[in-house]
Amino acid sequence: MHAHPVRGLASLVAASLLVVTMSAAQALAQTEVHMLVSFDESAGQNTEGMAIDRVGAIYVSVSPLGDLWRIPPGSTQPEPFGHVDGIVPSRDFGMLGLAVDVFGNVYAAVQSANPDAVGVWRFDRGTGNATRLPGTELIAIPNGLAFDKHMDLYVTDSFTGAIWRIPWGGSAQVWLQDPALTGDGSLGLFLGANGIAYRNGLFTVTNTERRSVVQIPKIGGQPGPISVLTNLPPGDNPDGVAMDVHGDAFIAMNLLFGVNFSIGEIFGLPPGPGPGVFWLDAGVPGLPVP
Repeated sequence: MHAHPVRGLASLVAASLLVVTMSAAQALAQTEVHMLVSFDESAGQNTEGMAIDRVGAIYVSVSPLGDLWRIPPGSTQPEPFGHVDGIVPSRDFGMLGLAVDVFGNVYAAVQSANPDAVGVWRFDRGTGNATRLPGTELIAIPNGLAFDKHMDLYVTDSFTGAIWRIPWGGSAQVWLQDPALTGDGSLGLFLGANGIAYRNGLFTVTNTERRSVVQIPKIGGQPGPISVLTNLPPGDNPDGVAMDVHGDAFIAMNLLFGVNFSIGEIFGLPPGPGPGVFWLDAGVPGLPVP
């Protein structure tokens, strides 16, 4: 198994949306990056999650404000799409990970000390009206979101080291809780399971404080044994993750306490030298990233 650094930033950096364009053949050689949309960080528009629907619309969460923005296909003009009330920027992480279902409805994970705000929210594809999914108000820090092929939604709980499952049309329940998904306190946050992605019966999950990427097979609807895909060097803290059709994982990595801008500011952590993305070949788990 090998991990290769991708040249150039490919994440939401300094409240801006960047786009990475590359083919498989170009992935290791060069990456073209250009700015698509800029947000006003001075107005608290710190971007966090991103999801793309089947027609190419891009959805972006502005974490401390609880705002969800939509960028129409072919456009560079973001437009307000949804909102969750009750988030306090100086207290809460706010709106974090996003996902889109096959019908085009958008889902957002929200952390807040306000019991009326915390949970996973579904935004109607047409109106943007928000509805909280039942049972998700019990999740401590809802963070990453991923659908499986049955349209069940899986949610990481970064504080309790758990993955919750929300059956289509049902209520959220803990699907898996394991020490490998907990934080170790190294950032002073106890921030464990963060990003989550699903492909071909396999979940890939990042653990921010433990600097690990783990994989969990889904066997008969239940979690199989956890394997460590890689452990990252000190100072490299993985955040979001996506998987391609080959099962390769692409990890958004924040360096030196740069967990993300909103979390760093809330907890007074020093900013890191900058986030980035690396490519992790799906292969034999347990080998370190060079």
